[in-house]
Amino acid sequence: MLKHIRITSDGVIVDADRSVHTTRRGEGGPDKVQWQVQGAGNEKYQIRFGYLSGSPFQAESPHIIDLPHPPLAVSQDPRRYKYDVLKNGTVTDDPDVIIDS
Repeated sequence: MLKHIRITSDGVIVDADRSVHTTRRGEGGPDKVQWQVQGAGNEKYQIRFGYLSGSPFQAESPHIIDLPHPPLAVSQDPRRYKYDVLKNGTVTDDPDVIIDS
């Protein structure tokens, strides 16, 4: 299943998307994640997985993702993966991608 994570023009994740639950298995799995900036204008947005838990995506996936970006399939161990949203190089939010199974 494709999980959309919406980012406001202020660089903040929409409340309903702050902790997105995903799975590597099951019907239609693995889930894919895609970030969507609402009203980006000329601003530059990035997602950065810089914590010890790393990225929930394949090892060869970038830990800094320039947006827009195609969907990425979750593939790592179940846990909570913290990330930063960057707007023009400044951290604006720090939500989670959670792999449940």
